[in-house]
Amino acid sequence: MNLSKQISSEHWSSFKNSAFNNQPLRKEINLAELKFITLNDVDYCGLKLGMSKRAVRDIMSILGLANTFGGKINNVFGEQFTQTLLNTMKDAISVKKNISVTLLVSPNRIIQRIHKSGSSWVSTDNFFDILETTIDKHGLIVNNCEQNNDGQIIVKTTNPNSEFDIKGKNLDSKQEVFQGGLNFTRTYNGLEVDPYLYRLWCANGMVTKEFEESIKMTNIQPKDWEAFHKNLERIEKNNFQPQGFINKVKMAANTPCSLSEMQRGISMIKNASNIDDNSIQPFIPYGETYNSFKKMGIQPTELSNGQKQNARTNVSIWELVNGITDFASHDYGFEVKDQEETRNRLMVDAGGILTKNYDTQNLLVAQPF
Repeated sequence: MNLSKQISSEHWSSFKNSAFNNQPLRKEINLAELKFITLNDVDYCGLKLGMSKRAVRDIMSILGLANTFGGKINNVFGEQFTQTLLNTMKDAISVKKNISVTLLVSPNRIIQRIHKSGSSWVSTDNFFDILETTIDKHGLIVNNCEQNNDGQIIVKTTNPNSEFDIKGKNLDSKQEVFQGGLNFTRTYNGLEVDPYLYRLWCANGMVTKEFEESIKMTNIQPKDWEAFHKNLERIEKNNFQPQGFINKVKMAANTPCSLSEMQRGISMIKNASNIDDNSIQPFIPYGETYNSFKKMGIQPTELSNGQKQNARTNVSIWELVNGITDFASHDYGFEVKDQEETRNRLMVDAGGILTKNYDTQNLLVAQPF
C-alpha cells in the first residue's frame, strides 16, 4: 500500500479495523419473516429493527409496488399515505410468501437496504480488495481516509505522476497546479469512484461526479468488474485528468458567479459549521458585492431567486469553488458537523458548482433596449 506522509501504517491499519467493526450486518431471510409494526419499525424473530425510507422503497420495488405509488415514495410520508402503503405491503408480502432477500443492517439496528437474494453487495472486504488492487496497479497514493458508523467509507488518492498545470486569463499557473487521482466511496448504495483533484498550491481537494469518468458499481458480478476496469484504464490513459476539466476551469475563472451562486456557497459553509457571517469573508468575499448593490439602492436579500441568478458579482466561479474547497480541506478552528462526511460533501458540492452551467455565462452585458 502506498500511503502519503500524512498517513502512517498504524493509522491505515486502525482505519481499516474501524471500518470492519462498523460494517453493516448482512442477513438473508424470507421477506415474510419481517413483521411490520409501523412503516418505520419491524419485528424480526422477536428483535425490533428500524427501517430506513430507502429500505421501504427497496421492498416496494421487490413487491412490484413502486409503479403503483409512483413518485410518492420519494416524498415525506403523510399519515394517510403511510397507512395505505403499510396495509398494501402487508397484503403483498402475505401473498408472495417465498421471496428471499438480504438485509443490510447498520450497527444501530436500522435496516438500511434490502436486496433480492443473489445480488452481490459491495461488502467491506470487497471494497478494500478493489481499493488496494487499484492503488497498487495504478501507482496511487492514499491522501485521506475516513469512515462513519453508518458503513460509509471514503478514501481519497492521487497519482504523483499525474501533475499538471493550467494557464490562461485570470489564472496564475504557479497556483493552478494539480495532481489527479480517484475518490473511492462505499455506501449502502454500492461503490462509487470519482475523479479527485488535489490543488498543490493550497492543498485543496475537490471531488467531481459530473465528468464522464465517474464510475458506480452496485454489484460485483463479472460484467460489472469488466466495465469497472475498462473505465479505470480509460482514466489512467488520460493521466487521471477528467476530460473537460481544464476548459471548465478556464471558463470558471472568467465567469462572474451570480448573487444566487454566491449565496449558495455561503449557505453551504454556514450549514456545515458554526462559522459566522464575518468569518466567511476570507473564503467567499461577499462584502464588496453586497455593498455595491446597496449603494445602488438594491437590497440583495430582497431580490427574487430569478433576479439573483441574473445579478453578477465581483467573484468568479473559480474563486467561489476554491473558497468552498479551502474551507472543506483545512481545519480553521470552526466546529464542523460530522467532520469527515461533511468535508467530503463540501468537496463534492464544490465540484458540482464547477461542472454546472453558470448563471451568468450567457448573460448579455449590454442590450439595445
